[in-house]
Amino acid sequence: MYISTEGFQMREHQQWPAMNLKKVEEVLNCHPDIQKAVVIVQEDTFGQEHLVAYLVPDPSRSGPLGQLLRLECAGTLAQHPTYELPNGMTVFQKGRNETELIYREIFEDKHYLSESMCLPEHACVFDVGANIGLFSLFIHQLCPTACIYAFEPIPSVFELLQLNMSLYAVQAHPFACGLSKEDKSELFTYYPHCSLLSGFLAQDEQERDVVKTFLLNQQQINESKQIPSLDELDTLLKERLITEQFVCPVKTVSSIMREQEIEQIDLLKIDVEKSELDVLLGIEEHDWLRIGQIVIEVHDLDDRVAQIQALLQRHGYRLHLTQDRFLEGTGLHYISAVQERYRPTSTAKIDLHREQTEDRGWQSPKALCDAVMQFSTTYLAPWELPSDFILLEHFPLFPDGRVDTSALPPLREQACSSKRSYTPETDEERILADIWTQILPVAKVQRHDNFFLLGGDSILGMQVVAQAREKGIDMNIMHLFQHPILTELAATVPSLPSTTKEER
Repeated sequence: MYISTEGFQMREHQQWPAMNLKKVEEVLNCHPDIQKAVVIVQEDTFGQEHLVAYLVPDPSRSGPLGQLLRLECAGTLAQHPTYELPNGMTVFQKGRNETELIYREIFEDKHYLSESMCLPEHACVFDVGANIGLFSLFIHQLCPTACIYAFEPIPSVFELLQLNMSLYAVQAHPFACGLSKEDKSELFTYYPHCSLLSGFLAQDEQERDVVKTFLLNQQQINESKQIPSLDELDTLLKERLITEQFVCPVKTVSSIMREQEIEQIDLLKIDVEKSELDVLLGIEEHDWLRIGQIVIEVHDLDDRVAQIQALLQRHGYRLHLTQDRFLEGTGLHYISAVQERYRPTSTAKIDLHREQTEDRGWQSPKALCDAVMQFSTTYLAPWELPSDFILLEHFPLFPDGRVDTSALPPLREQACSSKRSYTPETDEERILADIWTQILPVAKVQRHDNFFLLGGDSILGMQVVAQAREKGIDMNIMHLFQHPILTELAATVPSLPSTTKEER
């Protein structure tokens, strides 16, 4: 797992005798969370030399990072992209923009919790419409002893759910099925570029209107001066809302409770894209009193909110209705409900609104490498600091136990090429590069970088277009789709007016 440090300088090999390398190794090996470090000088594909530190984290402190390294050894990371969330957790995901949206909804805005909700120590939680599992991870953070039943019918998304549950050792039971009002099979519509819209009641026009309204709200709330035109939004949505279809099994809440011998559900979370009423209709009459708390994202189609409110009130629930500010005008609401006669199975309760301070080991490779670098600056001069870190699960060894440095993984070609100086040259390149660094998870952009390979997608591209226009570059989303490489994009878009250049 490769991590590059910022602001490094190239060194000549003769500047690094074995004694100096040994000193750097000794410092890195003193870090309490590093089991072993090996430092070598390694030449990249351009003939430039790097001081590279190979680190094996202490297994007792590595936490999810240790599992991430094991998955890398198994080749899993090459098949599935990961992303570091704002709270430092690393997750497997479909796309950055979608992951950030779900993260904000769950971890920051906490739409799936109300002030009156709590969980017992060994809570039973149903995560219906789990997607990649962020709600399950959120509950696991708050209540590590919770038993979570997570339901996700789309095969490729279910695979990511399983990986994330495994990564954080969640006490979870993932089910590759949906929940509905009866046990059967359904045809699901899947949106690969916007998986959170997927479902068996998905309808293209309705999904298009929801996403369009969300994007316009996002631009207005973020006080963007440049609102995309309706034609540009239509172009974006045509690319985003391509579909695939799968026949997937669905079951009812009550049938799962019987099969798994579940006596009580402490929290039932439902986010199933217009199928929420069907999920509730799959609860048999005698099971309603066994479900303590419910939180639902509701699509207000055909007076759905009123129907669900009446159903829950009839079964003895106190209700609370809210709406996300980004979703105003979309008909999407959140209903939280607490059963009047709900009695948790444990007297010890978890405060769902407390700040998480418990140390559960390293969750991000970058966070560990940053900590090691910070630690090293106390004992090493700036020119002695490694320019690159590579994290390993274990070192390749000779039969006598010595590290086989010839078998260490080389620097990745893309990592090496990023060390060459291809800094933006024209005014347009510099402005666009600055915008990319604000929007993408990168600290520096080179002339030949590809927007989409750096983690961009079409929704982030709309933000690039809006900011570029504010800075005087008259571009549209098709410019970015057709020319994703910085230097080509800068050469394609209309040049900056001379007055704008003079102002700069």
